[in-house]
Amino acid sequence: MGIIKFRDFKNISFLSRFEKEWKDLFIKDKANQERYDSWLDNKLNMLDIDPIAVSNSGHKNFEDVTNSKPKIYSIHERSRKNPRVLYYLLTDKNEVILLTAFIENNKSDYNIATRRAEQRAIKIIKGEV
Repeated sequence: MGIIKFRDFKNISFLSRFEKEWKDLFIKDKANQERYDSWLDNKLNMLDIDPIAVSNSGHKNFEDVTNSKPKIYSIHERSRKNPRVLYYLLTDKNEVILLTAFIENNKSDYNIATRRAEQRAIKIIKGEV
């Protein structure tokens, strides 16, 4: 698992597993994949401008994950699919690292993904990635 710069974004990277997780969300729904790819690009463009301000802005598509240790943030689209992307914010570098992607069908999906994101963020903090 490594950290990879996300296309042309200046302040956004992702863990190598993220890309496959995102693509797998729509493996059976190719009709919506382009729509959600565009949605994610739009949100990442917002985040790339000022990661700290956007993460803490209260914008309807960005929120902090309550009680997460370390602090994890969420990008979400309230829709029929309800995709979410969880990320870690390196405040000292003003950089976002996308940790995991999932479809939230119920609370357990959210809890499982949050634990996975926390474990990945801890590895980043410890320099294991």
